[in-house]
Amino acid sequence: PPPPSPPPPPSPPPNVYICRRDSSGEGEDVTVCEGNDWLWLVLWLVAVHLVGLFYARRRRLDLLAHLHHLSQAATSSAAIVSDAEACKQLLSNIFPPQVLRQIEEQEQRLLQYDGEGGEGGGEGGGGGGPERSIAQLHTGCSFLFAKVVGLAELVGDRLQRPRTILLLLQSIFDRFDRLTETFNVQKVRKTVNESYMVAAGLPDPELLGSPQQRALGTCALAVAMVHVMDVVNAERPPGSAPLSVQIGVHSGSAIAGIIGHRKYQYDLVGDAVNTAARMCGMSAPGRVCLSKATFKHVRGQFDLTERPPLNVKGKGKMVTYFLGGRTAPSASPSAAAGSPVPSAETGAAAGDAAGCSESSEGSGSSGSSSES
Repeated sequence: PPPPSPPPPPSPPPNVYICRRDSSGEGEDVTVCEGNDWLWLVLWLVAVHLVGLFYARRRRLDLLAHLHHLSQAATSSAAIVSDAEACKQLLSNIFPPQVLRQIEEQEQRLLQYDGEGGEGGGEGGGGGGPERSIAQLHTGCSFLFAKVVGLAELVGDRLQRPRTILLLLQSIFDRFDRLTETFNVQKVRKTVNESYMVAAGLPDPELLGSPQQRALGTCALAVAMVHVMDVVNAERPPGSAPLSVQIGVHSGSAIAGIIGHRKYQYDLVGDAVNTAARMCGMSAPGRVCLSKATFKHVRGQFDLTERPPLNVKGKGKMVTYFLGGRTAPSASPSAAAGSPVPSAETGAAAGDAAGCSESSEGSGSSGSSSES
């Protein structure tokens, strides 16, 4: 039997294709669209256009979001820089520049040590890691304690507004701070609510190079502090008693460093610090009391009045001196003598000298820290 004929090719469904090429044999091929192929073409173009619009809108939204993120990042970076500068300024107001550099160097060493896989040296600096404490022994220094006499009575006056008292206290210690910068000494801290502590020769011993310069600078500061109270009294609240300052100065050695792990404080430890507080307690309003150690450095430069031996708590009998005005200001080797030092007041009335002793009861025995 003859072989079966092949099945006819299936006819394409209508409108399956959009367009086809037609060759007439007499020229170029032409495109022929049949049936409703034009409708499919239009729908395809519309769909492509819609997809393009969606993509363009999505891209535009992504770019706008990226621009917003860049703007937020720039604002945040500026805020971080501003906060860092504010923190640095705050630290510079709290710590001396030399101590602040030591803190920064210590933090860098700790970060480097931790980055190498080492474990920290512990709170006290043990454990084999870098030391976490900052402490240094300073010799040949001079220390000053000053008590504002009359401030306690002013605070206890119920007729005075608290804001007025605080503004007056701020004015007093602001003036004291400016004087410490003038005489190249370091304000260590304000103790209690009416006392002020200053040290010469630390943390930078190069500001005043010798023990004599440090003692002379501290005594010159003491004289200036006594006389600046005249300006303060002109600003005191009406009806209040005049204020004065009684000061004690002693020379010796002390350990200075950072105390605390969360709230840092630059503080001093040493018997000389306690003795300076005792000299303040043995002084009188409007007067400056010197120990014999300080007297040896400044004799011939100031008028000094020897006092009878006094029984000093924890020290026994001590010879002390009242500081007067300068006798040879031009001959002073003190680096603090760049500004003229006012003459000391004479004939100041004696008063209760126990205030500074009470404020320094937290100092403890010899060699302990003078605590607030």
